[in-house]
Formats: sequence, structure tokens, C-alpha cells
Amino acid sequence: MSTEDAFWGTWEMDVAASDYGDRPMPLQATYVIRPNHDTSGYTFDMAWASGDGQVMTACFDAIPDGERYPFGDPAQGGAIALV
Repeated sequence: MSTEDAFWGTWEMDVAASDYGDRPMPLQATYVIRPNHDTSGYTFDMAWASGDGQVMTACFDAIPDGERYPFGDPAQGGAIALV
């Protein structure tokens, strides 16, 4: 991971360009991606407003090594991989 990574920063979800399949679409979402120097990966801070306006947040760390790591609800396929 370089010291200047174009992936880092604050990102706003483009609702018009997003496809959530049969899951409810958030009204809006913001993602802050920053380096995690302890793991040589990234920390993701997320905040979004559900369709009924309820604000939710989540945070996770991930390493861009292509491996699948447990994430969220295993019953919903809870895993994440970064490449």
C-alpha cells in the first residue's frame, strides 16, 4: 500500500448508479476509507440512512489480499474480500 492511495478519502454513494438487487436501497450513504497501519490494510467507516430515514453506522478493517474474511451476518453470506 502506498503512502498516497487514491482509494483513501470520503466517498458519497451515487444512488442513481447503485443496484441493491432485492434489498432496500439507502436514501444516502457516506464511506470514509483510510489506511490501517496496524494491518497494512484499510479501515472503512460507513454511515447511511435507510429508506425510512433511520441512520446506521458500521466500521470494519480489511486487507487487500484477495482472501475472504468473515463480515456481518454469515446467514447472508457475510464475507468480504478486497483485491
